[in-house]
Amino acid sequence: MLKEKIYLEENKYVKINAIIGSVIFWVLMFIVFWSYKQPKNEKNQIIISIVVVITLTILLILFSFIKIKFHRWVFVFLIFAGILSLFIQPVLNIPDEAAHFARAEMISEGHIIVGQKDKEFPSIQSVNDLRHFGKTAFTKTDLKNKKINYTPTTVKHVAATNLSFLYLPQTMGILLAKVLHMDAIWLLWFGRIMNLLCYGIIVASAVKIAPKWKFVLFFMASLPMSIQQAASFSPDAIINGLSILTIGYFIYLYDKKTITIKEYCIFEILCILIPLAKITNIFIAGLNLLLPMENVEKKKRLLIKWGALAVVIIVGGGYYLYTTKFSVNMEQYAYLKAMHVNSTKQMEYILNHTSKWGRAFVLCLINQFSNTLGMLSSFGWLDYGYPIIGVIGTVGFAKVCFQEESIELKKMDRFLISLMGVGIYTFSCLALYLSWTTVKSKEISGMQGRYLIPMILLLSMLGGIGDSKKNKENYVVDITISVVMIGMMLIVTAIRYY
Repeated sequence: MLKEKIYLEENKYVKINAIIGSVIFWVLMFIVFWSYKQPKNEKNQIIISIVVVITLTILLILFSFIKIKFHRWVFVFLIFAGILSLFIQPVLNIPDEAAHFARAEMISEGHIIVGQKDKEFPSIQSVNDLRHFGKTAFTKTDLKNKKINYTPTTVKHVAATNLSFLYLPQTMGILLAKVLHMDAIWLLWFGRIMNLLCYGIIVASAVKIAPKWKFVLFFMASLPMSIQQAASFSPDAIINGLSILTIGYFIYLYDKKTITIKEYCIFEILCILIPLAKITNIFIAGLNLLLPMENVEKKKRLLIKWGALAVVIIVGGGYYLYTTKFSVNMEQYAYLKAMHVNSTKQMEYILNHTSKWGRAFVLCLINQFSNTLGMLSSFGWLDYGYPIIGVIGTVGFAKVCFQEESIELKKMDRFLISLMGVGIYTFSCLALYLSWTTVKSKEISGMQGRYLIPMILLLSMLGGIGDSKKNKENYVVDITISVVMIGMMLIVTAIRYY
């Protein structure tokens, strides 16, 4: 194993900024704790909050006082911030985490392919034991010292339309807990850890590859919502990770100008994986058309680009048609029936009243955007949050985008990227309008802020007015912003559930 010398940071202003940032961070965390603390179990809340503040401060100091390659620090930051989240978050407290947990456990038993007509799925009793304590802090359950119960049972929801590769990290965690004969709770914790580890590796790779825009990639990857999802059983870890990696690799290729066959094949594979992970992100594959490929003759270049894009569309479209054949989820059936949700009737309404529906739909897209964006500050099952995180995040995002060196996109490329971003948002809303919204409704149900993360990152490439000289002093301020947002999320979560 290669050993590297550790060099201390020599710039005193970086250290001063870090010290000032740490003090501000501690003061803000005290205010958050003091304003939210509950009289019951105050000791637990204090202990967890202190651990959070100390850990995040160490991560800030590590960046500021030690010279370390940025992608390595990013990996360390995401892992430690995520570990705090995965242990603080209650049992199965992330949207649909119970279904994702059941799916990963099912795969660990060798059930990789899900039948389109299946309404119940094989599982073990420990899955239901953890589901019983959903949204409950581990310390308030009787799961302590409870061994894994392998008694066969069934569950009704395993996110059947998702492909199994989205659950490979979580499955590895579950298998590890089983092999080591751990308590049942470690099925959840090891699965979360492996999902987080996979996310950290993907994001760190993206940051390492990208010649510029590194900090924007990190900032989006370290949003409180991004950390929460990555440190759970949610496939968002791979969905967002793939989006970040694809955009990072695109920046590398765009800056490089000449592209080898191997590099293009890698990019094409990433573009194919994106719609297989989440079909609404298929517009990211449009970056194919923007690659310079100056070493390839023009006609051949156009043929390659459009051919590659056609492959992505065929694969993504085929996958989407495949998912439409699945039976209605039995856990969601009651809601869909009560809310009069019917995809077939909704489509008939759209086709028969296209003009009327089109105006109402566009109005919904505009009116609901700010609310959807605000949901990036809502955590757990979207039933609690800290709204000021959204304000801090907006300011921080604008700062990091405009201080970075521009990617120097052509005008037409900027326009196309704008269309891709709008496409992701519109397609996401349309999918939910068909599958989750009351027939003829003038509102779109089910839209969540986390669905916007790939879109925001894509549109971020339109910014950048800084120069190529990286100012570490500014980065310390930016990291302080990230640390403050994550600290707020974790402390509010701890106070709510402990």
